[in-house]
Amino acid sequence: MTSSFRRILGAAIVGALLTGCFGAAAVRPDEAAAAARSFVEHLALNQPDEAWEMLGLTTREAAYGGDASQFASEVDDADWSRVRWEIDREPRSLDTGWAVFVTVEGGSSAIPDFVIGREIAQPWTSADGEGAVTDHGVVLTLQRSAIGVWSVVGPGLDS
Repeated sequence: MTSSFRRILGAAIVGALLTGCFGAAAVRPDEAAAAARSFVEHLALNQPDEAWEMLGLTTREAAYGGDASQFASEVDDADWSRVRWEIDREPRSLDTGWAVFVTVEGGSSAIPDFVIGREIAQPWTSADGEGAVTDHGVVLTLQRSAIGVWSVVGPGLDS
């Protein structure tokens, strides 16, 4: 390897690392909300292939053993007609991505069981000063790759 080739290769690697490190910081909350909205719309419109493509690889493996047909079956069998949802709150930046809050009429119990049962999303609740708990809906965790591809990841998982 010539020294000029090594310099070019080194500059390319440094550029890729900087893009990966600083690219995530440049993400705006509305981009995370739009990605979450797209994922939920794919579910609601019974488009399991498109929703599957948005699941992070680790989440696919943890939830379904990598079997897209199992996910498609659960999406197909769900009654999405009763799910009324809205993203009406700004996403919160996390160390590993974004938390997007999805308000669901009827709370998290209105979401088909597999979404929370397979840890694709988490229930979103809050308690007031008196200890009364309100179930708002679900929280989706999203990550964006260095090349701009969004993934929905389960709690504590990476794409």
